[in-house]
Amino acid sequence: MLEIIVVLVILSIVAVGFSDTIFYGVRNYFFSREADQLAQKAQLALARINKELVDAKSISDADMSSVQYKQAKGDEYRIELSENAVNMRGINPQMDARPLIDGLAENNGGKNFLTYYKTGGGAWSPETDSINDLALIKVNIVLAFSGTDDLSFETSIAPRPLPVLPKIND
Repeated sequence: MLEIIVVLVILSIVAVGFSDTIFYGVRNYFFSREADQLAQKAQLALARINKELVDAKSISDADMSSVQYKQAKGDEYRIELSENAVNMRGINPQMDARPLIDGLAENNGGKNFLTYYKTGGGAWSPETDSINDLALIKVNIVLAFSGTDDLSFETSIAPRPLPVLPKIND
């Protein structure tokens, strides 16, 4: 009888340890699955923003939370951070705002959504600088994550400079 009780106690201790291992394994699986889904979502949004801004012909308005630009074919768009989403809307042609990504952390995790740099360093501004002086646009997206910390994603965009045509003297 004593042997049966000892075996049951040992089996219960092993079962508790084994159940904790299964619990942590399942929990980590769901955390990693959510993190992977958020990473894919951010990658798609950053790729779209890169596609839009790399060939911008001009930028008429730019700040930490938005950029308004014109494409080579003349269409004008605005990409902007609003509450917990990044939206793109058409200025010309008129187009309602459409989300590129949602689920952002509150106030984008305290990070600037957009930062602009000149060739040779320093901050770039559309009021004082030419589009050809724009060397780099850093885009930062912080997504809310149910895990420990929010997830931050960043990319750098190097806009293509407009060709400078030589002057022809008469």
